[in-house]
Amino acid sequence: PEKVRQRTRLFFFAGDLGHVAHQLAGEPGGRMEGRYSHGDRQVLAKLWAGRTDLGMHIIAGHAENYTEVLEDSMFCGVFVGDGWSGAVINYVNHGCIPVFIHDTVGGAYSGVLDQSKFSLRVPEVNITNLPYLLADVPPERVAELQRGLVEVQSRFGYESWYRRLGEQMAHVYGPGAVEMPAFARKPGSDAFETLMDALAAKLGARNREP
Repeated sequence: PEKVRQRTRLFFFAGDLGHVAHQLAGEPGGRMEGRYSHGDRQVLAKLWAGRTDLGMHIIAGHAENYTEVLEDSMFCGVFVGDGWSGAVINYVNHGCIPVFIHDTVGGAYSGVLDQSKFSLRVPEVNITNLPYLLADVPPERVAELQRGLVEVQSRFGYESWYRRLGEQMAHVYGPGAVEMPAFARKPGSDAFETLMDALAAKLGARNREP
């Protein structure tokens, strides 16, 4: 089987875990409402915060060395909050497999991208055995998902915007005036084009309604 890149952290999530978890961690903030995030972030913190022996790295608030932690993590948690953050973009571009932990909300670009090719979905009830579920994912499936992440990385960046900026700056200041960041040079359709695909799919579905 194909060799899987070694990552020492099984699961990583950093963000708002609710007021109680933030107090215990000595971090300011944390939402007071029990219904925030369906209560899922709070349950995650209560059950698995501090369980690095099981590969669970859960942080209330912001993580230091965030990029390095992502690159060392196999799976990264995606929870509902007050909408979606940019975390999924960071996960995809740093090779951390997104794990969508919710029952009612679709993932990024649902209907355009096949989420099963680059992410996992775990029912909320399974937070109670999350580390064991993730540890049991076969290496072949992990490798498959990691390849899927590479294939969709361009979809989570604005290569067309950077390309246009580069053309404009080259016209004014000469060739090579602005170097595009590495994450913006991924081949394939970018986020703008993918968004247009998603809107076209929704429009087509609406037009087919009786």
